Amino acid sequence: MNSLLLICLLIFLSSSALARDRVRLTARANDLVPCEIPIVADEAYRHMLQVKLLVTPGDIARSLFLPGITGGETAISIYRAPDKPGSMLGGYWLTVTQSPIPLWRCSPGYSKISPPIDPDTIAIERADAPLPEETALMLRTLWLAMLKRVKPEPATESIEVDTTKELFFVTQPDGKECCGSLPRRYGKNPKALFDLTNDLLNFACESVSNRPAILRRINRKAMALLSNIGGAGADRDT
Repeated sequence: MNSLLLICLLIFLSSSALARDRVRLTARANDLVPCEIPIVADEAYRHMLQVKLLVTPGDIARSLFLPGITGGETAISIYRAPDKPGSMLGGYWLTVTQSPIPLWRCSPGYSKISPPIDPDTIAIERADAPLPEETALMLRTLWLAMLKRVKPEPATESIEVDTTKELFFVTQPDGKECCGSLPRRYGKNPKALFDLTNDLLNFACESVSNRPAILRRINRKAMALLSNIGGAGADRDT
């Protein structure tokens, strides 16, 4: 075989293999990945998250952001509270809780250099907003659909410096809680879900007069992502 032809053939085969690997990587990175179990190993830190941030149910849908070295944790919870004053039809609510500093600094297990911070000195920010029933159920459908697509993340030889985690939870009709996490290298769908959580945070924290425009954006993004992943038929029982 002509040497030039052989070289071209080898380049073609290598390019084809790289293309196939890129497709596989994109497909996997375009879904959430399984949560590490336990999600938080330190018992004191886990307790701090529960009593400080997870102060409401999150059975309709929930997102939890765990920072690395800097920044504070954020929880976004969607749930039903029909007796809560100000409820809309259906009684669905969105609650955002945020810590100004990492709560793990309150745990003796994490504070190797400096003494643990007194958790009573940390003022948690909280924002509540009623959600239309249609929006709440659509978000639940989206969370269910995304968490049903959880796949292992491809192995990588790179060294990961960022230790932040963005976790997504939903309670299935049988009562089982599902969890998925953003992959380290995420594609279009996980990014869209992450962007949507930022819109939910803004919706809860904004003034009432500014919420309608954000709500329209939330509905539009949720519908687009559901359409993209083919999850419109996911179980919507609450």
